[in-house]
Amino acid sequence: MFVKKATEKQILGTPADIVVIDEADKVKEEIILYAIGNLTGSIAKLIMLSTPDTDTSLFVKWVREVLNKKRKDFKLFTWEATIDKCKWHDKEQEKLKEKEYSKEMYATQVLGRPKMEQERTFFPLKHLNACILDVEPIREGGQDSWLEAGIDMGFNNTVLVIRERIGTTKKKIIFVKEWKKHPIEEIAIEIAKFLDSYDVRYTKVDSKAGIGVQVKGQLEKYTRKHITYIDANVKIANELGEWTSNKEQMMGQLLRTIREHQLIIPLCFTEAIIQLKKYRRNMQTGDDIVDAIALACYNPLIPLSDKIRSKVIFTFNK
Repeated sequence: MFVKKATEKQILGTPADIVVIDEADKVKEEIILYAIGNLTGSIAKLIMLSTPDTDTSLFVKWVREVLNKKRKDFKLFTWEATIDKCKWHDKEQEKLKEKEYSKEMYATQVLGRPKMEQERTFFPLKHLNACILDVEPIREGGQDSWLEAGIDMGFNNTVLVIRERIGTTKKKIIFVKEWKKHPIEEIAIEIAKFLDSYDVRYTKVDSKAGIGVQVKGQLEKYTRKHITYIDANVKIANELGEWTSNKEQMMGQLLRTIREHQLIIPLCFTEAIIQLKKYRRNMQTGDDIVDAIALACYNPLIPLSDKIRSKVIFTFNK
Protein backbone atom coordinates (compact mmCIF):
# COMPACT_ATOMS: atom_id res chain seq x y z
CA MET A 1 0.00 0.00 0.00
CA PHE A 2 1.25 3.47 -0.88
CA VAL A 3 0.08 6.71 0.75
CA LYS A 4 0.58 9.64 -1.59
CA LYS A 5 0.00 13.37 -1.45
CA ALA A 6 -2.43 14.82 -4.00
CA THR A 7 0.31 16.27 -6.23
CA GLU A 8 1.38 15.45 -9.77
CA LYS A 9 4.89 14.45 -8.66
CA GLN A 10 3.56 12.07 -6.01
CA ILE A 11 0.85 10.46 -8.14
CA LEU A 12 2.51 9.84 -11.51
CA GLY A 13 4.26 6.53 -12.07
CA THR A 14 2.74 4.52 -9.21
CA PRO A 15 0.74 1.54 -10.55
CA ALA A 16 -2.06 0.22 -8.34
CA ASP A 17 -4.91 -2.30 -8.36
CA ILE A 18 -7.09 -0.06 -6.20
CA VAL A 19 -6.89 3.73 -5.92
CA VAL A 20 -8.62 5.41 -2.97
CA ILE A 21 -9.00 9.19 -3.06
CA ASP A 22 -10.06 10.69 0.25
CA GLU A 23 -11.74 14.12 0.32
CA ALA A 24 -12.05 13.82 -3.46
CA ASP A 25 -14.15 16.98 -3.58
CA LYS A 26 -11.05 19.00 -2.65
CA VAL A 27 -8.67 17.24 -5.06
CA LYS A 28 -7.88 18.93 -8.38
CA GLU A 29 -9.39 17.36 -11.49
CA GLU A 30 -6.05 16.61 -13.15
CA ILE A 31 -4.80 14.78 -10.04
CA ILE A 32 -7.86 12.50 -10.08
CA LEU A 33 -7.33 11.81 -13.77
CA TYR A 34 -3.62 11.06 -13.17
CA ALA A 35 -4.65 8.62 -10.42
CA ILE A 36 -7.02 6.82 -12.79
CA GLY A 37 -4.11 6.41 -15.18
CA ASN A 38 -2.26 4.44 -12.50
CA LEU A 39 -4.92 1.70 -12.33
CA THR A 40 -3.75 -1.70 -13.61
CA GLY A 41 -4.90 -5.31 -13.43
CA SER A 42 -8.20 -7.15 -13.69
CA ILE A 43 -9.58 -5.94 -10.34
CA ALA A 44 -8.84 -2.28 -10.94
CA LYS A 45 -11.09 -0.09 -8.83
CA LEU A 46 -11.36 3.64 -8.13
CA ILE A 47 -12.88 4.56 -4.77
CA MET A 48 -13.61 8.21 -3.95
CA LEU A 49 -14.76 9.44 -0.56
CA SER A 50 -15.91 12.96 0.17
CA THR A 51 -18.56 15.41 1.28
CA PRO A 52 -20.00 16.92 -1.95
CA ASP A 53 -19.36 20.58 -1.15
CA THR A 54 -17.89 22.09 -4.32
CA ASP A 55 -20.22 22.39 -7.30
CA THR A 56 -17.33 22.69 -9.76
CA SER A 57 -15.36 19.65 -8.56
CA LEU A 58 -14.99 16.56 -10.73
CA PHE A 59 -16.25 14.45 -7.83
CA VAL A 60 -19.56 16.36 -7.63
CA LYS A 61 -19.88 16.30 -11.42
CA TRP A 62 -19.68 12.51 -11.44
CA VAL A 63 -22.04 12.16 -8.47
CA ARG A 64 -24.63 14.32 -10.25
CA GLU A 65 -24.27 12.23 -13.42
CA VAL A 66 -24.91 9.03 -11.44
CA LEU A 67 -27.92 10.58 -9.70
CA ASN A 68 -29.29 11.73 -13.06
CA LYS A 69 -28.63 8.26 -14.54
CA LYS A 70 -26.26 9.65 -17.15
CA ARG A 71 -23.50 7.18 -16.31
CA LYS A 72 -23.44 3.62 -15.00
CA ASP A 73 -19.75 2.97 -14.50
CA PHE A 74 -19.92 4.19 -10.88
CA LYS A 75 -21.87 2.92 -7.90
CA LEU A 76 -22.99 5.60 -5.46
CA PHE A 77 -23.15 5.08 -1.70
CA THR A 78 -24.42 7.89 0.52
CA TRP A 79 -24.27 8.28 4.28
CA GLU A 80 -27.18 10.23 5.77
CA ALA A 81 -26.15 11.53 9.18
CA THR A 82 -29.73 12.10 10.32
CA ILE A 83 -31.11 11.07 13.68
CA ASP A 84 -33.29 8.47 11.93
CA LYS A 85 -30.31 6.79 10.26
CA CYS A 86 -27.74 7.42 13.03
CA LYS A 87 -29.60 6.84 16.27
CA TRP A 88 -26.42 7.21 18.30
CA HIS A 89 -26.21 10.90 17.34
CA ASP A 90 -27.25 13.49 19.89
CA LYS A 91 -30.86 14.58 19.22
CA GLU A 92 -30.30 18.15 20.38
CA GLN A 93 -27.31 18.58 18.07
CA GLU A 94 -29.33 17.26 15.13
CA LYS A 95 -32.15 19.71 15.92
CA LEU A 96 -29.57 22.49 16.03
CA LYS A 97 -28.33 21.52 12.57
CA GLU A 98 -31.87 21.55 11.19
CA LYS A 99 -32.43 25.01 12.63
CA GLU A 100 -29.11 26.71 11.84
CA TYR A 101 -27.89 25.01 8.66
CA SER A 102 -28.92 26.46 5.34
CA LYS A 103 -30.68 24.05 2.97
CA GLU A 104 -27.45 23.90 0.98
CA MET A 105 -25.34 23.01 4.01
CA TYR A 106 -27.89 20.50 5.32
CA ALA A 107 -27.92 18.68 1.98
CA THR A 108 -24.14 18.26 1.81
CA GLN A 109 -23.17 17.93 5.48
CA VAL A 110 -26.10 15.87 6.76
CA LEU A 111 -27.78 14.18 3.78
CA GLY A 112 -24.46 13.56 2.03
CA ARG A 113 -25.57 14.60 -1.45
CA PRO A 114 -24.87 17.56 -3.76
CA LYS A 115 -27.21 20.49 -3.31
CA MET A 116 -30.00 20.96 -5.79
CA GLU A 117 -30.55 24.16 -7.73
CA GLN A 118 -33.25 25.40 -5.35
CA GLU A 119 -30.98 24.70 -2.36
CA ARG A 120 -27.98 26.68 -3.54
CA THR A 121 -27.35 29.78 -1.49
CA PHE A 122 -26.65 33.03 -3.30
CA PHE A 123 -23.51 34.08 -1.42
CA PRO A 124 -20.58 31.59 -1.49
CA LEU A 125 -19.98 30.50 2.09
CA LYS A 126 -16.17 30.71 1.97
CA HIS A 127 -16.30 34.32 0.73
CA LEU A 128 -19.05 35.28 3.16
CA ASN A 129 -17.07 33.85 6.09
CA ALA A 130 -14.06 35.92 5.00
CA CYS A 131 -16.21 39.05 5.45
CA ILE A 132 -17.31 38.18 9.00
CA LEU A 133 -14.87 39.70 11.47
CA ASP A 134 -14.72 39.93 15.26
CA VAL A 135 -14.71 43.74 15.29
CA GLU A 136 -16.76 46.42 16.98
CA PRO A 137 -19.66 47.87 14.94
CA ILE A 138 -18.26 51.38 15.10
CA ARG A 139 -17.29 53.90 12.47
CA GLU A 140 -13.63 53.81 11.49
CA GLY A 141 -13.54 57.24 9.85
CA GLY A 142 -10.99 58.61 7.45
CA GLN A 143 -10.84 61.01 4.54
CA ASP A 144 -13.26 59.10 2.31
CA SER A 145 -15.59 57.88 5.05
CA TRP A 146 -19.33 58.49 5.00
CA LEU A 147 -22.48 56.61 5.98
CA GLU A 148 -25.26 55.19 3.85
CA ALA A 149 -28.50 53.57 4.99
CA GLY A 150 -30.80 50.97 3.51
CA ILE A 151 -34.39 50.52 4.69
CA ASP A 152 -36.51 47.53 3.74
CA MET A 153 -40.18 47.67 4.68
CA GLY A 154 -42.76 44.92 4.51
CA PHE A 155 -46.09 43.90 5.95
CA ASN A 156 -44.63 42.76 9.26
CA ASN A 157 -40.95 43.74 9.36
CA THR A 158 -38.98 46.91 8.78
CA VAL A 159 -35.19 46.79 8.82
CA LEU A 160 -32.70 49.65 8.96
CA VAL A 161 -29.06 48.99 8.06
CA ILE A 162 -26.36 51.63 8.21
CA ARG A 163 -23.00 50.98 6.60
CA GLU A 164 -19.81 53.00 6.39
CA ARG A 165 -17.85 53.61 3.22
CA ILE A 166 -14.14 53.18 3.98
CA GLY A 167 -11.82 54.41 1.27
CA THR A 168 -12.93 53.73 -2.27
CA THR A 169 -13.97 50.07 -2.02
CA LYS A 170 -14.48 48.85 1.55
CA LYS A 171 -17.88 48.85 3.24
CA LYS A 172 -18.58 48.15 6.91
CA ILE A 173 -21.94 47.43 8.52
CA ILE A 174 -22.16 49.42 11.75
CA PHE A 175 -25.86 49.32 12.65
CA VAL A 176 -28.76 46.90 12.17
CA LYS A 177 -32.20 47.29 13.71
CA GLU A 178 -35.40 45.39 13.00
CA TRP A 179 -38.96 46.34 13.90
CA LYS A 180 -41.54 43.55 13.82
CA LYS A 181 -45.26 44.13 13.29
CA HIS A 182 -45.06 47.92 13.46
CA PRO A 183 -46.56 50.10 10.71
CA ILE A 184 -44.25 52.74 9.28
CA GLU A 185 -46.41 55.50 10.78
CA GLU A 186 -45.45 54.27 14.27
CA ILE A 187 -41.70 53.91 13.74
CA ALA A 188 -40.90 56.65 11.21
CA ILE A 189 -39.89 59.13 13.93
CA GLU A 190 -37.53 56.57 15.52
CA ILE A 191 -35.92 55.71 12.18
CA ALA A 192 -35.50 59.42 11.42
CA LYS A 193 -33.69 59.92 14.75
CA PHE A 194 -31.19 57.19 13.82
CA LEU A 195 -30.58 58.79 10.41
CA ASP A 196 -29.96 62.16 12.06
CA SER A 197 -27.85 60.89 14.98
CA TYR A 198 -25.58 58.90 12.65
CA ASP A 199 -25.57 61.78 10.15
CA VAL A 200 -26.30 59.44 7.25
CA ARG A 201 -25.46 60.92 3.85
CA TYR A 202 -27.53 58.67 1.59
CA THR A 203 -30.69 56.80 2.55
CA LYS A 204 -32.21 54.30 0.12
CA VAL A 205 -35.69 52.89 0.75
CA ASP A 206 -37.57 50.14 -1.05
CA SER A 207 -40.53 52.03 -2.50
CA LYS A 208 -42.54 48.83 -3.09
CA ALA A 209 -42.92 47.72 0.49
CA GLY A 210 -46.18 45.88 -0.03
CA ILE A 211 -49.78 46.42 -0.97
CA GLY A 212 -51.35 49.10 1.18
CA VAL A 213 -48.04 50.16 2.80
CA GLN A 214 -47.60 53.87 2.17
CA VAL A 215 -43.85 54.44 2.39
CA LYS A 216 -43.12 57.66 0.55
CA GLY A 217 -43.28 60.81 2.61
CA GLN A 218 -43.35 59.13 6.02
CA LEU A 219 -39.69 59.71 6.99
CA GLU A 220 -39.58 63.22 5.53
CA LYS A 221 -42.00 64.35 8.22
CA TYR A 222 -39.28 63.95 10.85
CA THR A 223 -35.93 64.48 9.09
CA ARG A 224 -34.43 66.82 6.52
CA LYS A 225 -32.18 64.04 5.22
CA HIS A 226 -32.76 63.33 1.56
CA ILE A 227 -34.50 59.99 0.99
CA THR A 228 -34.10 58.08 -2.27
CA TYR A 229 -36.89 55.64 -3.10
CA ILE A 230 -35.93 52.66 -5.22
CA ASP A 231 -38.43 50.42 -6.97
CA ALA A 232 -36.78 46.98 -6.91
CA ASN A 233 -38.78 45.80 -9.92
CA VAL A 234 -38.01 48.65 -12.30
CA LYS A 235 -35.85 47.63 -15.27
CA ILE A 236 -32.77 49.76 -15.90
CA ALA A 237 -29.76 49.40 -18.17
CA ASN A 238 -26.53 48.26 -16.54
CA GLU A 239 -22.95 49.17 -17.50
CA LEU A 240 -23.11 46.72 -20.45
CA GLY A 241 -26.36 48.14 -21.76
CA GLU A 242 -28.34 45.10 -20.57
CA TRP A 243 -31.76 45.64 -19.01
CA THR A 244 -32.04 44.27 -15.48
CA SER A 245 -34.12 45.20 -12.44
CA ASN A 246 -32.88 47.31 -9.56
CA LYS A 247 -33.14 44.18 -7.37
CA GLU A 248 -30.90 42.17 -9.70
CA GLN A 249 -28.33 44.96 -9.82
CA MET A 250 -28.44 45.43 -6.04
CA MET A 251 -27.89 41.75 -5.38
CA GLY A 252 -25.23 41.54 -8.09
CA GLN A 253 -23.29 44.39 -6.51
CA LEU A 254 -23.61 42.86 -3.03
CA LEU A 255 -22.46 39.48 -4.36
CA ARG A 256 -19.40 41.06 -5.97
CA THR A 257 -18.62 43.01 -2.78
CA ILE A 258 -18.73 39.79 -0.73
CA ARG A 259 -16.84 37.74 -3.32
CA GLU A 260 -14.05 40.35 -3.31
CA HIS A 261 -14.08 40.48 0.53
CA GLN A 262 -14.87 44.20 0.48
CA LEU A 263 -17.69 44.00 3.03
CA ILE A 264 -16.96 43.96 6.76
CA ILE A 265 -19.69 42.25 8.81
CA PRO A 266 -19.11 42.47 12.58
CA LEU A 267 -19.64 39.12 14.27
CA CYS A 268 -22.23 40.62 16.64
CA PHE A 269 -24.82 40.92 13.85
CA THR A 270 -25.88 37.29 14.27
CA GLU A 271 -29.28 37.46 12.59
CA ALA A 272 -27.85 39.30 9.58
CA ILE A 273 -25.19 36.59 9.17
CA ILE A 274 -27.80 33.81 9.40
CA GLN A 275 -29.96 35.45 6.73
CA LEU A 276 -26.98 36.04 4.42
CA LYS A 277 -25.97 32.39 4.72
CA LYS A 278 -29.48 31.19 3.94
CA TYR A 279 -30.30 33.68 1.20
CA ARG A 280 -31.41 32.30 -2.17
CA ARG A 281 -32.81 33.92 -5.27
CA ASN A 282 -36.52 34.78 -5.24
CA MET A 283 -36.97 34.33 -1.51
CA GLN A 284 -40.32 35.60 -0.23
CA THR A 285 -39.68 35.65 3.52
CA GLY A 286 -36.70 35.67 5.86
CA ASP A 287 -34.56 38.02 3.76
CA ASP A 288 -35.48 41.48 5.11
CA ILE A 289 -32.03 42.17 6.58
CA VAL A 290 -30.33 41.01 3.36
CA ASP A 291 -32.51 43.37 1.32
CA ALA A 292 -31.68 46.27 3.66
CA ILE A 293 -27.94 45.50 3.40
CA ALA A 294 -28.24 45.38 -0.40
CA LEU A 295 -29.99 48.76 -0.40
CA ALA A 296 -27.37 50.27 1.91
CA CYS A 297 -24.56 49.07 -0.37
CA TYR A 298 -26.31 49.87 -3.66
CA ASN A 299 -24.66 52.30 -6.06
CA PRO A 300 -27.20 53.12 -8.81
CA LEU A 301 -25.95 54.27 -12.19
CA ILE A 302 -27.67 57.61 -11.60
CA PRO A 303 -25.64 59.28 -8.81
CA LEU A 304 -27.42 59.77 -5.51
CA SER A 305 -27.85 63.17 -3.92
CA ASP A 306 -27.75 64.05 -0.22
CA LYS A 307 -29.00 67.57 -0.69
CA ILE A 308 -32.44 68.78 0.27
CA ARG A 309 -34.36 69.55 -2.86
CA SER A 310 -36.60 72.58 -2.97
CA LYS A 311 -38.85 74.11 -5.57
CA VAL A 312 -40.56 77.43 -6.24
CA ILE A 313 -44.04 77.50 -7.72
CA PHE A 314 -45.10 80.56 -9.71
CA THR A 315 -48.77 81.35 -10.19
CA PHE A 316 -50.09 83.79 -12.73
CA ASN A 317 -53.36 85.62 -12.52
CA LYS A 318 -55.15 85.88 -15.80
